Amino acid sequence: MSRQSSVKQERVVEALRQGLSGEAAVDFIHQCGYAINETSIERMLKTLGGKVRVLNLLEKGLSNVETIQVCMPEADLSDLKDQTPLEEATPQAGAFSGEDAPIYPTTKMSIKIPSHLYEALRAAAQAEGKTHNEMVVNILSARLGRSPKTAKPYLKEL
Repeated sequence: MSRQSSVKQERVVEALRQGLSGEAAVDFIHQCGYAINETSIERMLKTLGGKVRVLNLLEKGLSNVETIQVCMPEADLSDLKDQTPLEEATPQAGAFSGEDAPIYPTTKMSIKIPSHLYEALRAAAQAEGKTHNEMVVNILSARLGRSPKTAKPYLKEL
């Protein structure tokens, strides 16, 4: 098993540990930097013996890596065991102070905006050859760059 797939598998187990399923689990794994969909999550859980088996092992107090090792004894997970446990590297919700840094480089945000603003965003993004997300990030960065000092420490060069 490749390093990336073992880490992704660990993230699937962590999503299950946190009680996430469906789109919430997909979003969580995306926040960790891995592309996945619900079907892939189900497939990974099936290779581990099923969701119920994984949940039973987690309830017994096994770590994510130990759970994978029990389910797949032939898998070499030494690269995961040599690092800080990934279950400690879970994205944190909510605001953070100036001293704290977010664990992952992105956070998902859902907003409701008037239809006319959405259409303006769509048109502007298309005209500049950018995605909606890139356009929103550029607009927010430009605006927050003119904000009081409290917002500036969180801004990074894009």
